[in-house]
Amino acid sequence: MFTITKGLMASLLAIALSSASAVAVAKMDTVTGKINGHTCAHSGHTCPLSKLDPHLQLESAFVLQQQDGSYYFLSNVPRITAARYALQMATVKGNINKKLRVILVDELLIDGKVIWSPAMVDEAIKEWESMHNADG
Repeated sequence: MFTITKGLMASLLAIALSSASAVAVAKMDTVTGKINGHTCAHSGHTCPLSKLDPHLQLESAFVLQQQDGSYYFLSNVPRITAARYALQMATVKGNINKKLRVILVDELLIDGKVIWSPAMVDEAIKEWESMHNADG
């Protein structure tokens, strides 16, 4: 069984907080598009075709693809989160690097609801620490 030590949790928390701080200082952009697998977006088509499409397992990365076909990598969004919302329209708030086609995501919204953010990760880490620090 994998055990997370307090030192590892502190390191993860520091990384998450530094990412959140970097986003807070940077100019925030908002982009709307469909979450799509990178391989498919790069080839110029939308896939997976459904939530049961095997492409979901084959895609190593997911992107936010705009209507004109251009796309941005969601640099700090976990793959499992992006895969869960594949094919859905999403709004992303964050810092865009247009040259690298990457968004450092501050908020990922589906139907106007924030479903992922570094702040949510920070809160989950704090909750985990408070539960485990109570044990001694």
